[in-house]
Amino acid sequence: MELLPRLIELVDKLDPSAIPEAILRTVLDALGLSTAWMSRIEDPHHETFSLIAAVGLSPELKTEGQAPLRWSPCRCQRMILRGELLEAISTLPCERLERLGLPAAHLTIPLRLRDHVYGVMNFLIPPGFQLKGDAQQTLTLAGQLCGAILGYLHALERLQRQYRRLHDLSHIAQLANQSLPLGELLNRITKEFVVLLEGDRGAIALMAESSDHLRVVAEYNPIGTPSGLGVTIPIPGNPSMAWILQNRQPLPIADVASDPLLGPVRPILYAMGIRSLLIIPLVVGDRVIGTLGIDSVKQPRIFTPEEIQLAETVAAQVAGAIERARLLDAAQRRAAHLETLHGILREATEAQDLGALMDRVLSRLRALLNVPIGAIWLAGQAILHGLPEEFGLHSAAIARQAGLEPQAPLAVPDWAALPPDHPLQAMRNAMARFEIRSSLTVPLLRGAQRVGGLSLAAREPRIWQPEEIALLEAVGQELGAVAERLQLLQSLRAQTTRLHVLYQTARALAQLQDLPTLLGQAVEEILTHLPADGANIYVMDEEDPDQLRVVVERGFTAIPAIRISTRGDEETITSWVAMRGEPLWVEDCARYPYPPATRQIIERERIRSHAALPLWRGSERVGVLHVIWRTPQTFDAETRELLQSLADLLATGIQSARLLQRTQRQAQELAALNRALHEALRLREEMIQNVSHELRTPLAVAMGYLELLAEGALGPLNPEQLEAITISRERLGELHRYVELLLTLQVTRAGELARIPLDLKQLLKEILHRWKTRLDPGRYQIVTALPSEEVWLIGDPEGLIRAIGEVLDNAVKFSPRGGTIEIALEVEGSQAHLWVRDEGIGVPMENVERIGEPFYQVEGGTTRRFGGMGIGLAVARAVVEAHGGKLYIRPRSPQGTEILLTLPRVQPAS
Repeated sequence: MELLPRLIELVDKLDPSAIPEAILRTVLDALGLSTAWMSRIEDPHHETFSLIAAVGLSPELKTEGQAPLRWSPCRCQRMILRGELLEAISTLPCERLERLGLPAAHLTIPLRLRDHVYGVMNFLIPPGFQLKGDAQQTLTLAGQLCGAILGYLHALERLQRQYRRLHDLSHIAQLANQSLPLGELLNRITKEFVVLLEGDRGAIALMAESSDHLRVVAEYNPIGTPSGLGVTIPIPGNPSMAWILQNRQPLPIADVASDPLLGPVRPILYAMGIRSLLIIPLVVGDRVIGTLGIDSVKQPRIFTPEEIQLAETVAAQVAGAIERARLLDAAQRRAAHLETLHGILREATEAQDLGALMDRVLSRLRALLNVPIGAIWLAGQAILHGLPEEFGLHSAAIARQAGLEPQAPLAVPDWAALPPDHPLQAMRNAMARFEIRSSLTVPLLRGAQRVGGLSLAAREPRIWQPEEIALLEAVGQELGAVAERLQLLQSLRAQTTRLHVLYQTARALAQLQDLPTLLGQAVEEILTHLPADGANIYVMDEEDPDQLRVVVERGFTAIPAIRISTRGDEETITSWVAMRGEPLWVEDCARYPYPPATRQIIERERIRSHAALPLWRGSERVGVLHVIWRTPQTFDAETRELLQSLADLLATGIQSARLLQRTQRQAQELAALNRALHEALRLREEMIQNVSHELRTPLAVAMGYLELLAEGALGPLNPEQLEAITISRERLGELHRYVELLLTLQVTRAGELARIPLDLKQLLKEILHRWKTRLDPGRYQIVTALPSEEVWLIGDPEGLIRAIGEVLDNAVKFSPRGGTIEIALEVEGSQAHLWVRDEGIGVPMENVERIGEPFYQVEGGTTRRFGGMGIGLAVARAVVEAHGGKLYIRPRSPQGTEILLTLPRVQPAS
């Protein structure tokens, strides 16, 4: 038979994948048969075969054996596996053929080389078929040759498969070392793993922080079966996971329906259509951090040791990638924690507002740790995120009752899981009420003293990591340290604000406007800087002290006028405060027993807190100040002190404004009187001037006739007549002097004095000569001192003669007998100084200012000791000032008066 050479020739000419079918056709041709098939042993331990080539095979057999469907061994195959069939045999019946209703006999040729069996060739034979001659030996040798060929092909395929798998493993290793987000990385590795082992689907599950379950975090599901992503795999009561955690070895499961280790996981696998699976633990050190699984859905599958080894290699890569990603994530978290802590420390160092700092810190921590709820509280101050205001009050009250003020961090992973005897049970209901499942709280410490707390919370269970606790501890310590500084700063700011409010209010009150405007500005300052929602001021009616009227109101409407009464049906809170003189502080208006009239206003205006302060100035009742808030307020000592100070200022301002109003009315009355007085003085002056003009000529005529009579020009006079004429001449002379003085004053005021150059020294000599002739030499001592040079000035000689003469006459008039009168002319720079000093009765200091006013005399009335009209020095002052000079009157010590006339002098033309 030439079969063997032909088979050897096929090996040399054909592609390895085509050799099995070519062998079948060659043998069929040699035997004159039409149907044959070749199967390969897949797993001798599990006795599985797979069809690798067929010719003329019936559809039933071909469908049953279609790759990758694996056969269970029939009788001839079992004999070959046991070594009972070593040569070609044609008399062996086949139960597989019998089950399909086909001829039961077939020719079986084992494919073996030496002691290794690679597979089997089967040929369908007709009844009565017999091998002739050496055909059995030839076919046995052909089987050995085909076994060698099949071994070669198996080795080649294995090498190719190993190459592909090594390539895929290398790709997975490279992928595992890439810097990708962990979720994306695990999904890509899962896909590569499924492709590598030719599975239907695959998944990765990671151990939860609580170590009581795994959660599927990555999946590759190309066949579209129900997804398992996010599915929770329990550990307690799960034999398969208990076996994996104990042995840390892969767990192959050939039949999901019958494997006893699956336990509670079986329904999950059924739901996803899984028939076989391989679970490989992901091990890091001595910890199992998760599992890598590959599933068979289309048909049951027995995973080979080689496949399990490959899966272990991939699992090691996955575990390493997860650990590196977790380490990187932990490092990034630590870096983020440090960055956040650094930012908080920087903000704390620069912060000026404690409330704003607490709010920013809480926002930073919530964003960093990805929690929806947070709170920071200090004495009198709290910041809440994700919680209503009532939570702070409710939880604080429970914590105080239970004595829960821990000095160390308090981490609760699940409030619902607390045992009944746990010390925190008192807080459990409060947490449940606000849907809080887990929380982390650290104290805010100032030194060793607990001054507040910092909490973060979540609405689901959470294991708080040590680095998270450490971060919150550091933040708590820093907040506790900075709180003292900022609270002191806030206190200083509050004091500054109070001082500003007081200053602005005092400033508004100091403007002395009408009362409504004044109080309106003051109330605006109070509302702006306090701040408050509304205020009004009742002021006592000046005409009816028992009546209070609203002068200004902002932010709410009250009763316009209130009568102070002790009757219950008439009493209001305003009359109560005004009558008792005591402030009223109501932090919760809903609970205070207001009178009915006041209660209506409180409810209508939705007032939550209220302060009412009496306005008193000394023992005088002035009014009442009301300040209202529509949100609850706490009246601490500083707020009360500020409002009381404002009330005192308002009382002072109201009284000052009223005093100003009275003063203004009096000033208007005085102004009217002053205008009337000025008009009377003007009329008096006008009358005096008119009378002076009218008297001047008749006086001159009368004095002329008296002079003629005294000289005897009109006849001789007896002594009595002469004495009468002499007295009349003297009296008319005084009257003529007064008339001339009045006329001089008129001319001076009208600016009609002459302006000619004159020598004041020479003029003074002439005045002294005339003046001395009228004096009694024995009564006065005259001392004069004149300069050697001339003293020139521009002026009116007649006016100066009259002015200086009046000053000299004044000195004589008030000097005692034997008194000295000093007259001195001096030159000082551009000024000429004329001094007249006497030793008379002097001038009181309180009268100095008025001396020189027309008709003013120190001793007025009809009982005065010295005569005159008080016009002489007035004329002297007017004349000197008309020359650009000044007249000064000064008392002398121990007695006497000194009068100084200063006049501007000029240099004579050369």
